[in-house]
Amino acid sequence: MSGMTGYVNEMFEKNLDFEGFALVCARAFGACIEMRDDPLDTTIPEEFKPSDYDTKELEKAKERLAKWETLSPEEKKDEIKLGLKTRIANYKRYIKESETKNKRLFEMIAKVDKWNPPSSEHVRFKEFMKEQLELCVDNCKYYLEGIEQCQNTDIDEEVINNLNDLKHDIERYEKSIKEEIDIASGKTNWVKQLREALK
Repeated sequence: MSGMTGYVNEMFEKNLDFEGFALVCARAFGACIEMRDDPLDTTIPEEFKPSDYDTKELEKAKERLAKWETLSPEEKKDEIKLGLKTRIANYKRYIKESETKNKRLFEMIAKVDKWNPPSSEHVRFKEFMKEQLELCVDNCKYYLEGIEQCQNTDIDEEVINNLNDLKHDIERYEKSIKEEIDIASGKTNWVKQLREALK
């Protein structure tokens, strides 16, 4: 006897009728795809609810904007300066961590370069080891450019940009909430149509 897929195995183990088998298979398709890794006996809901992630993030974004709007012009500049100072400190930490990691990588690359493969069949193995190490070497240019960008930031312009970013976050979450509602509605409708067609 040939092997069985999880769906067919579930049909035999649970003695599923056509409707039950179809609902188990529905997990491989759009509306139920997020259930594909759930146990096969997990019931498909009658109604799909939109995720509340964007709703929570929208509230946080509104709070950040409200807090920002209560700050005086000088406090806003101080917030920007503090943010830039933190970013610079993080970039410097990343550079230090990268330099430590790169030192170890370059030491190992030198050892790989010196190693003599025992046969022609091991040459590709040596190349592979070196490729793996080289893929992990950090280029600190991004961090250095980040520091320079922070140091050259126009604070007044950044105050305006921050306000625009806060407003954009709110718009983005509001749009995402509407999309999430439409997706949940579409999933609910798909499952409803399937259930009606299986009766």
